[in-house]
Amino acid sequence: MPFTVAWAPDEAPALQVTVQTLLPLMQNCNGGKLAGKKIMESGFPEITFFSKPLEKGQTLQAGKLYFLEQGRMEFTTAVMFNLAVAKNGEIQECTAEKVVYRSR
Repeated sequence: MPFTVAWAPDEAPALQVTVQTLLPLMQNCNGGKLAGKKIMESGFPEITFFSKPLEKGQTLQAGKLYFLEQGRMEFTTAVMFNLAVAKNGEIQECTAEKVVYRSR
């Protein structure tokens, strides 16, 4: 998948969700509305993020949510989420990058 901005490790889990779940979460992430919240309080479905350590006890978390659109052709809309999380578990920064590609 051609993510250009987001950190997108192969180990990052992917979870299929509905468009009604994904798009508001992406908007809240990029709009700064998740800052200061714990991951479990932020509206993410149950997903285990892939993590790498940063400085001062922080971690960078990556996870991918996607949904399928079916018509004459099938398309996948995928969003890679990158969360900078403080030592106390609060989201400090959130970035979401969306890509759409033909599935079949």
